[in-house]
Amino acid sequence: MIHENLLPAHRIARRKLHRCINAWVMALGILGVLTGGLIVGANITKARPPAMPAGLTQDIELGRSQLGMLEVQLEQLQRARDAYERAESTPRWDRLLQVIARESAGRAQLKSIQIASGSDGQSSWSVSIHGSTSDAQSPNVLVARLEATGLFSNVRRRSAPGLPTGDRTEFFLDCSINP
Repeated sequence: MIHENLLPAHRIARRKLHRCINAWVMALGILGVLTGGLIVGANITKARPPAMPAGLTQDIELGRSQLGMLEVQLEQLQRARDAYERAESTPRWDRLLQVIARESAGRAQLKSIQIASGSDGQSSWSVSIHGSTSDAQSPNVLVARLEATGLFSNVRRRSAPGLPTGDRTEFFLDCSINP
């Protein structure tokens, strides 16, 4: 016996097309469900981070607080270092004034002392001394004693022999400090 299909050819072609379309729709539907399941599963696992051990969270917070304290200490040390460097680069004016007072040895009355930095910034200094003495030779003695200290690279009298005012003689000295 021979099987012969009595359906017209266009119906047979349409049935095959519908079966093919149904198969593709079914495959795409299954693929879509699988993809959606994977996406949902991935989002669920991302939402819950792995639990940390109980002591680890406290250790992290302790480490952060210690780091903050170290940063504060570092900042304080940097400020102290900067202050020390500034102090090292500036002459000790209290000692300089002690030397000037000691070398005047009570013979001169100091009226003013002016200190100015040199033209090159902090490396050189200029000290101007204005005073008065009871005799005309005391300013020269003071110049010699200040030069003998070795603190000044140059000591000179600005207005010689000085301006007499009554029984006292005024004098002006210029001193240079070069490192």
